[in-house]
Amino acid sequence: MSQFVDEEILKEKRRIQQEQAQLLESERKETESEKEESIFDGVITIEGQKVQFERVEIPELQISIMMPDFFFLLSEEVKQYIYPAGNRPSHVYGGENIYYQLSLSKTSHQVPDEGMVKFLPMAKKLMEVMGPKTKILAANVVKHPVEDTCYHVGIMEFISQAVDMSIYNVMFYISINNQLLMGNITFPYKKRNSYMKIAKETIDSIIVLQGGEE
Repeated sequence: MSQFVDEEILKEKRRIQQEQAQLLESERKETESEKEESIFDGVITIEGQKVQFERVEIPELQISIMMPDFFFLLSEEVKQYIYPAGNRPSHVYGGENIYYQLSLSKTSHQVPDEGMVKFLPMAKKLMEVMGPKTKILAANVVKHPVEDTCYHVGIMEFISQAVDMSIYNVMFYISINNQLLMGNITFPYKKRNSYMKIAKETIDSIIVLQGGEE
């Protein structure tokens, strides 16, 4: 009797191990498939959910940018809750059932395009003095070709702490008519594998609208 019970327990353990292995393989294939997709294709899969991206013009910021078609501007009341310390971005986009937000603001700082290489290290130092709750992972300036023009985009990646989780930030800067535009894409740190490529492609999608060129 004892031998029979032991065999049944062993069979059940094998069955559970096989199911776990199949689940892991399925998740691996799904992750690889998502990595091959691009927001520029129009529709991508995010954590098993089909998400359609569209280009949105923001005339007051003089740019257009790709974002999910169900994104909407957050109200001032919601922004006050998200940014209780003040200094809120002028535009914050988000949506239901998705784990990242896009914020944008045109600042009063005068930074020419060619000055981005000098500006980003200063921005990095300012971020570092914010204290131990912020950990900078990368900061670099990339060339962003758009039609016949090439802009310099400063990109800084860092981790910040919310009340209940670690937040991954992909902050970016671009000069429009020598005026600094600042953006930030945020998502939970534990979701970085799902959203990192999306964040970088969102930045790549930026187009300066006519009249906004330097």
